[in-house]
Amino acid sequence: SFPEPDWIDRQLLDLLQADARASFAELSRHVGLSQASIRVRVQRLLASGVLRTVGVVDPATLGIRAMAALGLSTDGASPVPLSKLAEMPEVTFLVATAGRYDAIAEIRCGSDEHLLRTLDQIRSLKGVRRTESGKYLHVAKEAHRRPTPFPAAELDDPDCRLLRELQRDGRASYAQLAQRVGLSQAATRTRALRLIEDGVVRIAALIDPMALGVCELCVFTLNVDGRAGDVAARVAGMAKTDFVAVTAGPWDVLGTLRAGSDEEILEVLDDLRSVPGIRALESHAHLAVAEEQYQRLPPGARSASGTRSGSRYPSPSQPDSASRRSSAARS
Repeated sequence: SFPEPDWIDRQLLDLLQADARASFAELSRHVGLSQASIRVRVQRLLASGVLRTVGVVDPATLGIRAMAALGLSTDGASPVPLSKLAEMPEVTFLVATAGRYDAIAEIRCGSDEHLLRTLDQIRSLKGVRRTESGKYLHVAKEAHRRPTPFPAAELDDPDCRLLRELQRDGRASYAQLAQRVGLSQAATRTRALRLIEDGVVRIAALIDPMALGVCELCVFTLNVDGRAGDVAARVAGMAKTDFVAVTAGPWDVLGTLRAGSDEEILEVLDDLRSVPGIRALESHAHLAVAEEQYQRLPPGARSASGTRSGSRYPSPSQPDSASRRSSAARS
């Protein structure tokens, strides 16, 4: 359970959603508390899991070219399939559900061939009775806007290491990042600022919805008449949906929604049924999230996009004189 955020915590969360790398000094000026008090509050929000700050990178930038949702049915009450699935680097999200499926997973791979091998591997797991998969063709809505895909050939290995560290901790200081990626602090700062300013990565503040009273989550799948993209756009415009994708498979559209109660979930599902073009709807209530690690990089994903020995970003030996300040990133 989370400590109930008070009005000051909520103000901090709003500020961090606007700028996840805002300094303690800047937060202090906005809120009117000392930097020491702000530091304690932010660290408490992070330690409790109410707040996470992560770097959001378009999957294609890291060579992830094939993404799919997978519905699974399992034999009996055996936890083996879920535990094995959670260990797979290709599985970035896994939730036990109530509905036609016992669990739903999201899979990210470097290629269609990689996706096929992963699906074969999952089907061969002991306890997995049946699977249905839908490959993402178009993502119409995400809870956190992803940056524009960036040519992966323009990123070298230090760039990719820095991106992965920012994905894990979007508020890490330049000193911490430098130690983790093996560069000087000056070179790390220059690279990080350029990656952010060029739109390769966007630092986002992720707030656990349960801490704010949003306790019910649900996956829905749709079959539609006519253009699936048009229906997906209408569904994406609904306030309670936070992910909507057009898929190829047993469903035409897949999405998730969040609400504060079962009654609100029912109301949103009724609203969905009234959207023109929807022929059939199935809902799958979240019971327990078993895995959620979007910063994972599946084996071979980076190499699938090609690598380059050089980079448009400064090398560790280059001075920091080229670095420029950015309101998007501060130590």
